[in-house]
Amino acid sequence: MEGAPTLTRGQQLHLEGHVRIVRNNEDGTVVAMVRSGTHPVLTYRVEATPGDWTCACQHGQHHQDCGHRCSHIEAVAIATKLSDER
Repeated sequence: MEGAPTLTRGQQLHLEGHVRIVRNNEDGTVVAMVRSGTHPVLTYRVEATPGDWTCACQHGQHHQDCGHRCSHIEAVAIATKLSDER
């Protein structure tokens, strides 16, 4: 999975069951835990409010100000979109 585009890695994390939604409120607030695809012993906290996403991973912290989303954020975005459609 390493080296694949962020969205592709996010899809893979979601499909492999690495995403656990902790909270998904009606106001759009989401908190999730995402297991790393490359280091399964690592789990990252992803938080979202309408228009703002953060991830505790190194990549997520490094790109927090530029709007680039890491694969963990992409995985949660996919998981919450799918859960909202059910």
